[in-house]
Amino acid sequence: MRRLLLLVPAAVALAGCSVLPQSPPPLPSTAPDTANTSTTPTPSASPSVAAVTVADGFTDQEHAALRIRARTCDEFTVGSGFMLDAHTVVTNRHVVEDAQNITLTTYDGEQYEGTSSVMADFADLALVTVDEPLEFAAPIGSAEPAPDDELDVVGYPLGGPLETRTGPYVKRVPDTIGQGRDDVDLIKVEAEHGNSGSAVYDPNGQVVGVLYATDKKGESFAVTLQSLNTFLSDTSLQLPNDADCG
Repeated sequence: MRRLLLLVPAAVALAGCSVLPQSPPPLPSTAPDTANTSTTPTPSASPSVAAVTVADGFTDQEHAALRIRARTCDEFTVGSGFMLDAHTVVTNRHVVEDAQNITLTTYDGEQYEGTSSVMADFADLALVTVDEPLEFAAPIGSAEPAPDDELDVVGYPLGGPLETRTGPYVKRVPDTIGQGRDDVDLIKVEAEHGNSGSAVYDPNGQVVGVLYATDKKGESFAVTLQSLNTFLSDTSLQLPNDADCG
């Protein structure tokens, strides 16, 4: 059975909206720390993407990844996203839908606040606008992945430290749980709650999908590059994300 990758154990649901849930525990310390290497995030030893690795050991693709925390009327949720341009982040619709507040952090603890968000109704996609300028931008691919291409999923499983997980592209399949109309991509890679919204990169280091679900067989599912490009190019498909807690 396929399942969405949204919630982590810290998410707490309430029966009503009059009282906010208790905030989840603080985020894990993932900033590089030369005095205590046990808290230092581990860069990908050999990422499959053809990416530039900068002085701190992380690829450009990993620098573009963001951990997302959203507060709705009755719960806290955790997911992932990636920087699109100086003020825009791509994630899944189900990560931020009905969010009243959205907070985004980089692997080294830099924090951004979401000022607005929009969603798609034909695919599990959303855009979040942030307050301060972002430092990186993930390049969007020009071609769909081919069977057996090694793809990298870059995100924050379980809301924890940044990870890059790699697996082969399998094929295009129907979307049976995302309430979307478009087909999705099947990837042979294990993902966790919190990976929702992770960018999927091809061997050239370009985004070719957005992870949104997984199953018990160690397979994951991503919104396709075609759906992503359609959403980004047509503002009429970018629907307001308004939280109604009445």
